[in-house]
Amino acid sequence: MSVWGIVELEPGEERAISIGELDLQFRRTAEEWRLGLFGNPVTAGGAVPGWRSIPALGNTRPNLVPATPDLPVVLKPANPIALVPGATVHYKLTLPIWIKLIVTGKRGREVTTETLADLPSHLIKRTWFGTVEAGEVAYGWRFSPQTDHANRAVRRDEFSVPLTIKNRSDAVLWFERLMLRVVHLDLYQADGGIVSNSVTVNYKGLEQYSQITWGDGRSMIKSGFHKISGCREVASNDIIRKSFIWLRDLTA
Repeated sequence: MSVWGIVELEPGEERAISIGELDLQFRRTAEEWRLGLFGNPVTAGGAVPGWRSIPALGNTRPNLVPATPDLPVVLKPANPIALVPGATVHYKLTLPIWIKLIVTGKRGREVTTETLADLPSHLIKRTWFGTVEAGEVAYGWRFSPQTDHANRAVRRDEFSVPLTIKNRSDAVLWFERLMLRVVHLDLYQADGGIVSNSVTVNYKGLEQYSQITWGDGRSMIKSGFHKISGCREVASNDIIRKSFIWLRDLTA
């Protein structure tokens, strides 16, 4: 049974859901919903562990929505990767999923939504990407770029990202870190778990901007996936240019 979506409980019923290190508890009475947030990710997500009550007015119900991390993710391969000119590699990354606890209701004919919490499923350390003068905070994440992970089912506490890197320069591309702006990714669900739309990086050399392409997800929908949540931020030209700057030297 999927943990995502509206939590349906009758008065007197309760339900417990664990996603990674995060424990969620729901209790329904005739007068209110009681929502419990427990685990280390609660504090990391800026919330207070414990119970909170919401009056059960009208059609008020809690809703669990998966999300990408709220900051870019700096990918750190287990070993530096070298791509010869013209080479293309395809990776299936798995990253920790975030959980948005949303309360839905109605105000007249209008459906209302309020986000109560936006929490990671696991604790992730923050890092700095870029120079002291021109950089930004991100999450650091180590990954093993092995293609045999491609057929592994995605757990409920993670999502996968199809990542393609193409070396379109005339020199060997060495990189130890690559920043992925996951806030621009949509999430899709099927029997194999949650997957984002694809990301393609075309590296053109140290003195040229790298080109980033975000997949539109249409091929995934044709393959039986359905869109379960939208991106946190729509990629604008300014944001893309900023990504190009940080990716200008992938050996950062």
